[in-house]
Amino acid sequence: MHPTRIALASLSVKLPGEDRGYSRYRSLAEILTAVGFEVTLITSTFQHWYKAQRIQTSFTGLPYRIAEVFEPGYKRNIDLRRLRSHHIAAVNICTYFRKHQFDLIVVETPPHDFALACTSAALKQGIPCIVDINDLWPEAMQARFDPPLLGRIGYAPIRRAAKRCFSQASAIVGTSDGYANYPERRYGIVKPHLTVYVGSEPPGPIGPSPLPKPPGELWISYAGTLGTSYDLETLIKAVCQLHCEPQSPQPQLQILGDGPDREKLQALTEELGAKAYVHFRGYMEYEQMMAVLRSSDILVNSLVKDAPQALVNKLSDYLFAGRALVNTGSDGELRSLISDYQVGLNVPAADVSALAEVLRTLCQDAALRKRFADNSRALAEARFDRQVEYPKIISLIEELLPTKG
Repeated sequence: MHPTRIALASLSVKLPGEDRGYSRYRSLAEILTAVGFEVTLITSTFQHWYKAQRIQTSFTGLPYRIAEVFEPGYKRNIDLRRLRSHHIAAVNICTYFRKHQFDLIVVETPPHDFALACTSAALKQGIPCIVDINDLWPEAMQARFDPPLLGRIGYAPIRRAAKRCFSQASAIVGTSDGYANYPERRYGIVKPHLTVYVGSEPPGPIGPSPLPKPPGELWISYAGTLGTSYDLETLIKAVCQLHCEPQSPQPQLQILGDGPDREKLQALTEELGAKAYVHFRGYMEYEQMMAVLRSSDILVNSLVKDAPQALVNKLSDYLFAGRALVNTGSDGELRSLISDYQVGLNVPAADVSALAEVLRTLCQDAALRKRFADNSRALAEARFDRQVEYPKIISLIEELLPTKG
């Protein structure tokens, strides 16, 4: 009897040798393989984070297989060419599943048409399929581009694909409670579901920060995408407000990451005369990023008011860094997590004065920062350790698989 064959399908995974992308499915592949499943990790020939075709096509020495389906690619995150590219990937994964048999499929969504191709293939093979929700489409797109009539018409195919995909799923996993409940809340589709946070592998020993920190200097840091959903403009203005007040602390703002809004944010920094204390550090390797976060005093999760994101992927890195957290995201689940576990403070989105006041309070109160920092690390170990959380998915898989005997 062959081992149970599991297909993990994700277009956004970071493969070995790559330094950008999500590692959730690689971690899941390793954990599933370790308990005896035969795992194939299926992804695209196109690397979303580089916006380029992958060069490396063969991988050796891994405990699981890697398969790639062709996807032509695109240049922008919100672009009709991206939707076309995902559609082609969906067509090609259908072809792949016609040639390969599995016992269960786990697929990350969005994109919904790609996930729909996987749930449809599972139905044809007579096997279970778990849909893992990591973002809300088209809501995330509408937060950036939503012309009244055109938006309703243009996003309708995405909603139809989402509804069919969730209807065909055997079970739902969400990276937040809101995502896990989304099919029922939005479409009235009731399925077995559970929440498994994106999480992180607990970082090992962190080396010295690549940025020397002068004694007594206070650092406020942001790590992540410089894009539409992330409100770096308010953060920069809040730090600038502190520097304009002689009696206030004078922190340095470290911005780690890159994205389409970088030039606009740098221009704003120059316009405000803030270049001396607002630093754009660009993309960093994970270990370097964590070293900077560990050297920081305050970490900011800065989201725009209408951002649909719930528990953003970088949250686990922030928590494992063990520092006081400030959150401007409006999502109730995230705000409750921060207040219930006392890891930091919530601030209304897009409110420069309110954010400046909270940053001032934390800069001036080392004992409060220390309490939040200790609680952050404790929360990370309790709820965001992949070795603790991901076995929940194994239990769900075992429930869905037919008993062999």
